[in-house]
Amino acid sequence: MSNDAMIDFEVDVNYCIPDITADAVSEDPYILLTYSEDQYTTRTRKVSLGKVALQSSPEDLAKHILLSIENFKEEADDIRMG
Repeated sequence: MSNDAMIDFEVDVNYCIPDITADAVSEDPYILLTYSEDQYTTRTRKVSLGKVALQSSPEDLAKHILLSIENFKEEADDIRMG
């Protein structure tokens, strides 16, 4: 995977890794995806990052996160389009 991975700037990506991030509210690491469709509708998804994901290569972890973002956006678009 190249460093030129396409990132959708409409989706905010935040992460929580216990013992690393100060605002950790869970014992398990995760990323939180947030997509604002409009000023009234915001969708979020919590994607768990298991031990296997965290021990994988940076390229594989990036693929996992990018795939999660793509799936999240597709589902949000499907809901919006009806």
